[in-house]
Amino acid sequence: MFPIAVYQTAASTGDLEWLATMRPALDAIAKYLGAHGLNTTRASDDATPVVFVSPASGRADGKHHASNWYDVIEFGHLDALLAVYGVWGLQCLGDIYEALGDPVAATQTRAIHRQAVVDFNKVFWNASSAS
Repeated sequence: MFPIAVYQTAASTGDLEWLATMRPALDAIAKYLGAHGLNTTRASDDATPVVFVSPASGRADGKHHASNWYDVIEFGHLDALLAVYGVWGLQCLGDIYEALGDPVAATQTRAIHRQAVVDFNKVFWNASSAS
């Protein structure tokens, strides 16, 4: 959620100097997401979709270790709410890098964002329920 907060602050104030001071923290987040996606348990060679597996949510062992009961019932051990914030955060990072004048970082982050959207929809979207 940090990239979203930084994005919203910069968008509402227009303060690019302040935004530039946030770059080291944003770069660290982008590096982590680039290496792990939105999944804290993902190995670099794992084909698991880029979604967040919450240690506080229901787990694959079928037991209800839940803080978010809806995700446990609908998605097992995957946390849709955290994942959607992660996907949105990636979109914000791409826009931030563009605003900071770094088209390479913006392009790289947007590619990760596009894949995260695909993976999120693969796991959480149920087309048969759409009206």
